[in-house]
Amino acid sequence: MRRALAQCALNRAEVCNRLTKAVGRKISLGMLDNWCADTKTPWHLPADVVPALAQVTGDDGIERQFLCERARLYLTTGEFVFANPTILTKFENELMKVVFRKLYGKRGPALAAKARKQLKHLPVRAERS
Repeated sequence: MRRALAQCALNRAEVCNRLTKAVGRKISLGMLDNWCADTKTPWHLPADVVPALAQVTGDDGIERQFLCERARLYLTTGEFVFANPTILTKFENELMKVVFRKLYGKRGPALAAKARKQLKHLPVRAERS
C-alpha cells in the first residue's frame, strides 16, 4: 500500500477524498496513515476499500495480494496473451489440430487447416483499444 501511494501522482489528501467518494464513507488522512503504518497492528485495511484504492492510485498490486497463487498465475498469463495476441493465435491453431486429430484421426490436421481458412473471415475477438 505504501508503494502504491508513493507512486501515485495524487497527494495523500486527494487520495482520501477520492476514496471517500468511491466507498461512500469518510476516509480520513489519519485512517490512511494508520493503514500504512507497521506499528498500527489493530488497523487493517477494510476489504471494500481495496478495489477503490487500486483504482484511485492506478496500482493493482494490493488487489493481487488477495488472490491465490493460481489466480495470480492466470491473471499474469492473460495479461501476457493480451499484450502478445499472436501467441494466442498460435495456441488456437495448435489446439485446433489436437482437437481435430482426436475427432478425425490422421485427417485431423488437414481438416483443422481447412476449418481455420474458412473461419478467418469471422471476427474471432473484439478489437483491442
